[in-house]
Amino acid sequence: MVDGSDMDQFPTLLPPSSSSPLPPHVILVSTPLPGHSIPFLQAAKRLVDEGVTITYVSTDDHISQLLKSSSAASRELRSRGVRFVKLRDGLKHLSGSDFLRYVHSLEGERNMIHLLEEVVVELLQSSDHLKESGDASSVAAAALQQRSTPCCLLYDMFSTWSQEVADNHKLAKHLLFVSGAMTLCAFSQARFFFHRS
Repeated sequence: MVDGSDMDQFPTLLPPSSSSPLPPHVILVSTPLPGHSIPFLQAAKRLVDEGVTITYVSTDDHISQLLKSSSAASRELRSRGVRFVKLRDGLKHLSGSDFLRYVHSLEGERNMIHLLEEVVVELLQSSDHLKESGDASSVAAAALQQRSTPCCLLYDMFSTWSQEVADNHKLAKHLLFVSGAMTLCAFSQARFFFHRS
């Protein structure tokens, strides 16, 4: 589990800054389970502290829960400009284990890729449109104008399908491994122990 002190060891996620005056923009794609979303929210907080623009993407139900949450972390992130974006998946009926089974099916994976693709395209188009038009005629447009084009996608070990979307849009992509070191060791040694059984 990631706590605040571990984030000092956070790897460089972003390509060297261009001449853009806008901060880098990172898309976080988290599995809608507390053991995954809590470390992602902590990472979001640390990245915001460093001046990074964050868009947190997850299932409809999970985002609704985060937005309704009275937790201090959720309120603080919203107040600091973190956008919480729904995938528009309509999967409210799926619990944690059912959701994992679904996204690991071919149909589920294809659907999640398609939905994330739509979100990323909207993010890219909205930032491109504002750059071209310079339209800041409303408060919302002025706020959006301060958002840079996404340059990086962070995902967890159950959202590896999001790599395809990052590749399609030439976004840097990084796995944020949110489980403990023992789990990482077990994953890395599983094949060895399986063959020795």
